[in-house]
Order: sequence, then structure tokens, then C-alpha cells
Amino acid sequence: MTTEKKRPYQNGHNRNQQKPAYKQSFKGNRRPNHGAQDGVNVRVGQNFPLTIKRLGINGEGIGYFKRKIVFVPGALPDEVAVVKVTEVEPKYIAAKVLKIREKSPQRVKPLDEYADTVGGFELEHMTYQAQLAFKKDVIAQALEKFQPRGWTHYELRDTIGMDNPYDYRNKAQFPVRKIGDQLSVGMYKRGSHELVDLPVVRTQDPATMKVIRKVAELLDKLSVSIYNEDKNRGTVKTIIARVSHTTGDVQLTFVTHTDGFPGDTALIAAINQALPEVVGIFQNYNPGRTSLVWG
Repeated sequence: MTTEKKRPYQNGHNRNQQKPAYKQSFKGNRRPNHGAQDGVNVRVGQNFPLTIKRLGINGEGIGYFKRKIVFVPGALPDEVAVVKVTEVEPKYIAAKVLKIREKSPQRVKPLDEYADTVGGFELEHMTYQAQLAFKKDVIAQALEKFQPRGWTHYELRDTIGMDNPYDYRNKAQFPVRKIGDQLSVGMYKRGSHELVDLPVVRTQDPATMKVIRKVAELLDKLSVSIYNEDKNRGTVKTIIARVSHTTGDVQLTFVTHTDGFPGDTALIAAINQALPEVVGIFQNYNPGRTSLVWG
């Protein structure tokens, strides 16, 4: 096994744990409040109807309550929803959908069972053509905001889509944890650190999911040490599989809490036997409690 010394990504946080874009935009003032200081009397837990006007850069719905901006994940433009306030800040309100009173014609049922629960599926409840239009609009908003030289003369063309917008992501990067007696590999629930086991992810190349699920089975079968965040001990934290769409070869990386890797010899032998498409196995050492995936 080769120990690969990789630098942390510049955006190295697990995308499932990242703060929503609106929190990053308004991070300057984090004092708790109940909306009274800016003339908006609203509290956490309060319900009210809201019309969604547009989407934010992360795909969250945006509406206005008494002229104060409200961010609602999962809501679409032109929808009327009953929302529940989850956070109140001086410059914004965050809320969650309780009920959709008037649905957008662009709303569809996601193929992934947990699309409304975990991160990474922010727009799967939206038609693909609407997703492409949204991506074009994000660029238009960025140009208007930052105004690079000559931006008013740019020709902004429509987003080119895929024939099949599924089974395309060539890299799967999933944390692994022992929850009770069950080994879980998947993504975190939005706004939490609760891991959801995901046997199927429709946006991933099936080859990556095959490798991830089989490796999880082998880790459990061979009783390989799994990282425990509460106790800050154990070995395997994250499994990453990357497939070549040209050759079908798969690169496998284990991110570990420990420099040593007890049981690696038996694990490698089992992987070689069960997954011949895996042509490279790496270890990335990332100790301690950290939101960075890579060490």
C-alpha cells in the first residue's frame, strides 16, 4: 500500500458538511437575535406562508418575509410553501419546508430515495432543463455582481446538458462509520453530522458504487478498525473510489485516522480477489477531528 501525501483541497471540506452559501455570505454578524432589531418580529420555530422568488447559488429557494430574505432548501421558484423558521440572523432567516401549497411545474420526484435528506442532491427535485437554466443564471448573477472588464459584452450561451444526467460522477467520496452494529457508508443529513447509509446513488458511476459497497462489506467482514468520532480513535474514516471512463480501471483510497493500518494485508488480498478492476490502492493519513477529508 502506498501512502500518498496529498495537500488538503483549497475547498477541502466534505461538501455534505459545508455551511450553506447564505451562511458564508452573511457570516460577518453572528449575534443571536429574534428579528426585532431590524423591524422583523420573527422567532425560531415560527411558521408562515412564503412565496419563493428565485434560487440561491446552492439551489436553495429564496423568498422574503416582511422584506427580509429567507433561505429555504428544497423550495423552487414560484412555489408557495408553509415554512418553519430554523435560524434567525440580523441579515437573513433560514427555514425549512413544512408543506408545499402551490407546486412548481418544474418539480419532479427525485430518483434517489434520500435526495431530500442528505447533501449532494440539491437540485434532483427539479427538471433537468430547469437545472441547466439555473446554472446559466448563476453565471449571469456572478457577472453582474463582480463585473469583470467587458462583462456587458459577453455572450452567455445556454448550458450544454447530458443525454443522461445520471451515472456520470467518476469519483465517490464517502465517510464510513460504525453505527451500532452496522457499518454505514454514505452521506450526512443536511445540517447535521448524522450519517445515512447509501446503497445506491444515481448520480455516481455504477463502478464507483460497486467498489465502495464491496469494500464496506470487506471492512466489516474482516473487522477492520473504523474511526469513532466521539472517542477520536479507530482507523478508516473515508473511502474514495475514482473510475476511468476510458478504461474502467478504479483507484481506491482509504483516508485513515492512524498512520498505521492494522489488517491492511488481508484487506488488500480480499480486494484484489473480489475487485480486479481496482488497479491502485492508496492510504491518506488524516488524524484527528477535522472537517477536511484529505490529510
